[in-house]
Amino acid sequence: MNISSFYRVQLNKNFKFQDLEKIIYYLNDLGISSLYLSPILKSTTGSMHGYDVTDYSEINPEIGGEDGLLRLHKMLEKTNMNIMIDFVPNHMGLNHENVYLQDVFKFGKNQNIIIF
Repeated sequence: MNISSFYRVQLNKNFKFQDLEKIIYYLNDLGISSLYLSPILKSTTGSMHGYDVTDYSEINPEIGGEDGLLRLHKMLEKTNMNIMIDFVPNHMGLNHENVYLQDVFKFGKNQNIIIF
């Protein structure tokens, strides 16, 4: 793995994986070796930053979901670019969309987590 320069990308409903695909070759020509992506897990609907995760088991459908990530990965393989994803386990949405938080509210802190 050759890492010489990072380019940070803020993904959201207005700039998705497919939008990023349009500039991959340009970034590669500039000498960018690695993309540093904002959080890509399912976040609060309409989130502009992704730091309010509501489901740690799903790639955010608002930015292209798992299919979008796989397409991006294939493009990055062709250009020998790397990917780094911003993931902070304690950044989560504190709202009704967070299935894990709703589980704690429903069953208490000492129960097994149940995914609805």
